[in-house]
Amino acid sequence: PLERIDEAYELFENKRDGSLIIRKLDSVTGKPLTGAEFTVTTSDGKFSPDELIRLYTDAGYDAIAFTDHKKTNPVSSYNGGSLSLISGAEMHPEGPRGILWHLLALGLPEDFRADDFPDANAALTAARKAGALTYVAHPYWCGFNHGELAGLCEFDGIEVSNSACRYNSKNDSSAYWDALLDDGRKLNAIAVDDTHRKWDLFHNWTQIIADENTPEALLNALRNGHSYATQGPEFTRISYIDGVFEADFSRAESVMIASEKHWGHCCCMDSRKYAGEMPDVISDVTSIHFERKRDLASEVYFRVIIRDFSGRYAWTNPFYLN
Repeated sequence: PLERIDEAYELFENKRDGSLIIRKLDSVTGKPLTGAEFTVTTSDGKFSPDELIRLYTDAGYDAIAFTDHKKTNPVSSYNGGSLSLISGAEMHPEGPRGILWHLLALGLPEDFRADDFPDANAALTAARKAGALTYVAHPYWCGFNHGELAGLCEFDGIEVSNSACRYNSKNDSSAYWDALLDDGRKLNAIAVDDTHRKWDLFHNWTQIIADENTPEALLNALRNGHSYATQGPEFTRISYIDGVFEADFSRAESVMIASEKHWGHCCCMDSRKYAGEMPDVISDVTSIHFERKRDLASEVYFRVIIRDFSGRYAWTNPFYLN
């Protein structure tokens, strides 16, 4: 019974296609109970769809994707206002060593069944056949190794950073990304908030360069790599022409190039000015210029990472060289 309590939480696990009925009755008299407000949320997040739409609208976002565990949402019935709403799901087929896979699918039909797959490849294949983009979510947090990821069939990218994974130091999955790129896969990256709780909000996002703010245009831009993942730093210009890479961005402490095998490059400044020599004192940097054949012995791919003075990162998608 509720008595002199402002809030109380109860978990209801409802079977698929069933109905959740909450009867608010006084435990003594059996009469209908007034003054107790219930919010029914989907999956295991604290927020209702309307709350998430309001929060992300107020924070200045342009789009959000609904990716509840093992289910889609009736996104077309929500009032997104200025937000584009993308239908998706997070699929959890059984994986090796007793680990559940966490597989994101963006752009799913709302009637897609996301809860019954014998293995990861079956889930990925079904989602891609339905027209969705597919990503392996937080593989470092999950505890997978490279061999297990390498055994997956085709998918579109890696979730490189996730807000909810910050609390056990397993947030950055970029090493898995590089290992798969080194195998010859072509994978882009996304960074996301995993909005289970209020402290998961507004720490990661994916900046998308699209012609218009519609789900179709945003998904198409993601499919073509017209995006970058970030924890806060912003790229304002990215150019790679005739072997010369240039970029402008918000104030950064350092800029790094990651590539295959052991190759990489730290370019905290314009390489033309310093001719590859590191100065004794590094001031903040807002642009870089490097020539691949001179500054980076790479033949497969490279990607660019910036880190700001708060330790937050942003990652470009890979540039493929073959």
